[in-house]
Amino acid sequence: GVNQILELKNETFKNLIKLETLILTGNNINLIEYDAFSNLTNLKMLDLNNNPIRRLDFMMNLQSLIEIGLLGCNLKAIERHF
Repeated sequence: GVNQILELKNETFKNLIKLETLILTGNNINLIEYDAFSNLTNLKMLDLNNNPIRRLDFMMNLQSLIEIGLLGCNLKAIERHF
């Protein structure tokens, strides 16, 4: 973490299909496009703690996800779409 990443664009991780853990804690991520994680079919743990994220619609593409860290994010509500 702490790389000051601001955005995750569509297909950011498209060549990392075997990735199981992704830690992005403490950046400044405020935008995650819908298909940013679309090819991460094996992702089980995603840590987004302490980022100013407001939306979670990108999670529709994370079918294998078991654990997600969202502490310190700017979420107002979490809808039950996933």
